Amino acid sequence: MIGVAPGGPWTKAQVRLVAGCDAVAAVAIAFAAVASGGGSEQDQIVWLDLAVLGLVLVVVVTGSLLLVARRAVGRRRLRLVPDVLERVATAPTADGAWWWLPGTARAHRGGCQMIAGKPAEVISTDAIRASRLSRCEVCG
Repeated sequence: MIGVAPGGPWTKAQVRLVAGCDAVAAVAIAFAAVASGGGSEQDQIVWLDLAVLGLVLVVVVTGSLLLVARRAVGRRRLRLVPDVLERVATAPTADGAWWWLPGTARAHRGGCQMIAGKPAEVISTDAIRASRLSRCEVCG
């Protein structure tokens, strides 16, 4: 049995359910492999179908368990390390000016979090076109 740490991403019941489904799938696959040894092609297709069904069961159940773990880890991350950086209002300044960091290829609106605290310069729309700057994906 797989050990589950206290507060782990899965409950013991979930682990038992997945282990049980995996065991049933393994038995189905093994039985299909042994039973398909002789007989006509039509008989072998039935056993092949059983083996494929066992594989599908393993994939679905294990995938579901991994998705449960992903959600649990995401919730734990938010609980332990909350998002410190919140979105800044990206409304343009009163005059509608655009800002630019020298050496970059994007123009930003006033208040954009990508240029917050950096030495940005005001730039005109004509200069934006002439320099072929792109609009920022965050604020633009």
